[in-house]
Amino acid sequence: MKSFADHWLLATLAPTAQRFAVLLEPRREAARQHPDLAETVLRFAENGFSLTATARVLHVYPNTVKYRLQRWQQLTDWDVRTWHGLSSTMIALGLPTL
Repeated sequence: MKSFADHWLLATLAPTAQRFAVLLEPRREAARQHPDLAETVLRFAENGFSLTATARVLHVYPNTVKYRLQRWQQLTDWDVRTWHGLSSTMIALGLPTL
């Protein structure tokens, strides 16, 4: 069961997802081309922004996580260590594609 507290941002934006398509599509394309980067970003957020915890979950080295986060920033111009970068990324990866 999904809770509103965990999914409020996407739940409130989903009805207007079409408006965001032009802005989000380049980042979604980066996620499609580099699924390992997108997965790393999501696991980084889920694991309290810890390189070590994320690395443990993904079975990689912390330096690999750091590299992937830097690569995501290069491709999307979003730094997931900031509110803007993280929220934008979570929206891009979480909103349904129309």
